[in-house]
Amino acid sequence: MTFHDLVHGEQTKRYADIEDFALLRSDGSPLYILSNAADDIAERVTHVIRGQDGLANTPKQLLIYRALGVPEPTFAHLPLILDGKRAKLSKRKHGERATVQFYQAQGFIPDAFLNAIALIGWSPGDNREILSREDMIAAFDFAQVSRTNGIFNLPPADQPLADPRQFTDPKALWLNAEYLRTLPLDRLLPMVQAQLETAGLWKPAFATGDGQAWFARTVDVIRERFRTLVDFTTYGRAYFDDTFDIDPEAARKNLRDPRLATWLPELADTLEPLPDWTAEAVEAALRDFAAAREVKAGLFINAARVALTGQSVGPSMFEVFVLIGRERSCARLRATGQRLMAEAPASRDAAATS
Repeated sequence: MTFHDLVHGEQTKRYADIEDFALLRSDGSPLYILSNAADDIAERVTHVIRGQDGLANTPKQLLIYRALGVPEPTFAHLPLILDGKRAKLSKRKHGERATVQFYQAQGFIPDAFLNAIALIGWSPGDNREILSREDMIAAFDFAQVSRTNGIFNLPPADQPLADPRQFTDPKALWLNAEYLRTLPLDRLLPMVQAQLETAGLWKPAFATGDGQAWFARTVDVIRERFRTLVDFTTYGRAYFDDTFDIDPEAARKNLRDPRLATWLPELADTLEPLPDWTAEAVEAALRDFAAAREVKAGLFINAARVALTGQSVGPSMFEVFVLIGRERSCARLRATGQRLMAEAPASRDAAATS
């Protein structure tokens, strides 16, 4: 018996090597191999596209088609998706991370996820990695589908993550980040709004007038370092709400100078009366403030980033001042100074007893 598979090419199986197989159970009900063929015939299926683990059953199914005297569908057996240890992906082993719903909940853009899955075992032939749905449809050819299994580096469900942000395949995360950075803003904004609504961070003011313009500008600036839509409500939370966590490592690194307890409120006093609240005006004032105290401006830039956003990295700090706004920026500088002042005696006591 010979048949052509769109991926694996011509396949030949000797009739002598096809063992007798049952079609019905003892109670007369059909087994899968018969009911599957009967259903495909009834539905007029022309192409059967499935995993390559079904390739071995194809000769038996073809015998059923030929015995019934009906047209045979065209078969294409795709490579399986394996994890980094060459184990087949399954919900049992990999948990929710092997489900589409998980990626939706984790803030994957639908087209980015489709792009990532499409590239497992297939390539367009011209080394492109970022493709729209239209690009993929136009470029797809079974001849370019790999005959070897694809790899999706998904850690087992019971394996602790060294970095919570690396919760799935690195290439899939990279692709999603690329989509976040390059997606037209009018398509991205509704997705971010939905994410903020889910997290209880959406405010009606973000949808009208100056607030709408501010929301669009903020999303456009902060998306550069984000990987998923969820990042807008975690790492970007401080832009949309005044309740946010401060990364302990960022605080340890950038708020350790004891003089900041006094200097941050003083910086707020210097910045607050600026005639123009622009990145250029804030930068000039901050650098003059640092020069007057004979320290590098970086001390205040890094400390202000932690005070205003809770993070140690992000967009240009002077742009951050503008996005957060005059009132909120100065309030956060003062609050951080007060917190450092309150923590200072405890730090001294801890040092004295160590």
